[in-house]
Amino acid sequence: WQLTNQAAFSGEQSLMVDNFGNCATRNDRLYTQSFDFSPYSSMTVSFKTAFAQVASGNADFLRASVSTDCGETWSLVWVRGGASLAGSNSPQTTAFFPTSLEQWQTQSFNLNASHMTEGAIIRIEFVGRGGNNVFIDDFSLSGTFSGELLLQSPENNKQEDLMTIQ
Repeated sequence: WQLTNQAAFSGEQSLMVDNFGNCATRNDRLYTQSFDFSPYSSMTVSFKTAFAQVASGNADFLRASVSTDCGETWSLVWVRGGASLAGSNSPQTTAFFPTSLEQWQTQSFNLNASHMTEGAIIRIEFVGRGGNNVFIDDFSLSGTFSGELLLQSPENNKQEDLMTIQ
């Protein structure tokens, strides 16, 4: 994965795997920082992708996994490949670079209850099998917070300054 300014859904940059012309199988992994999902009852991960196959039979794919044990084990949570990953983008025999917003798709998946822990890591992996370039942009997390928020004023640590938000 590399940062590129050659394509973006929003802003001026996205992440790209330069896969065009690659004949061998390749695996490119992208890891998030660790997250504390323990105060959440649900979490949705979403991002934009842009991809075009070289030919309709190309089997490149993108998959997402989650680890809750510092990367020792991974749970597969989402996969898109081939025509499903390409969406409405036609096969392209030259290096693919999205030139319009219509060439991007929104991808999303939900994390299950076993992932609602402290130290969760998300891995996005592209497996290239002789296809074309792939791009990711606008990675986001949204969830339902089920914990209790406490805000404390830093002034003298007074008890009357404590506030609970529900």
